[in-house]
Amino acid sequence: PRTITVTGNATYTANFQSTAVPNYTITATSANNAMGTVTGGGTYPADTTVQLVANPAANHHFVSWNDGNTSNPRYITVTENATYIATFAIDQYQIDVLSSDDAMGTVTGGGLCNYGSVVQIQAYPSAGYEFVYWNDGNTDNPRDITVTGNATYVANFQPTVGIDDNNLSAVSVYSHDHQIVVCHAEGECIEIYDVLGKRIAYDAMNTREMRQFTISTKGVYLVRVGDSYFKKVIVK
Repeated sequence: PRTITVTGNATYTANFQSTAVPNYTITATSANNAMGTVTGGGTYPADTTVQLVANPAANHHFVSWNDGNTSNPRYITVTENATYIATFAIDQYQIDVLSSDDAMGTVTGGGLCNYGSVVQIQAYPSAGYEFVYWNDGNTDNPRDITVTGNATYVANFQPTVGIDDNNLSAVSVYSHDHQIVVCHAEGECIEIYDVLGKRIAYDAMNTREMRQFTISTKGVYLVRVGDSYFKKVIVK
């Protein structure tokens, strides 16, 4: 109230203003809609508690919001206009590749892999042994697998029967001018693998005395001649 002292005719006009609670806009979105979606955005009165939910797509998972918060669902108190962006990532699975007997042979490939990726695994028999099959009965070597979950692949080997070691005693393998050169391997299959176990070159039972393979990337490579000759070659 206001108290006045009357000294003459006078007019007093009262002015009013709205006491309504202000509204704010909360924008909730995904960094990649193919990986996941978000619910909870909209316009809300100040001091309202809002739930934001990040919904990953199949074979994906929620990582964090753009401010670093990792809660999901997440509750916020509305005090101003704000934007919240959810980041998602594809699921990963562990692929273990093992040898049934390290003395008979070794393996490469596997590791932590993205869902849906194609991974190559490889079995390398030791001298005097040969690859037989994987633990699930598959006999491909190298073998490409599509990652859909955690899995273990075990390579089984056996002694090679009827191999004449002298057949490959004259083989010569070396690198020269961005090439891997194989000599005196007539009639033998030649395969070249990189350090990840991926086969990058293959030549069937060619009768030429010298065979050359152009290598575009420097590094260490494994050359396999026939079933029992292996040599590591460095291409500079």
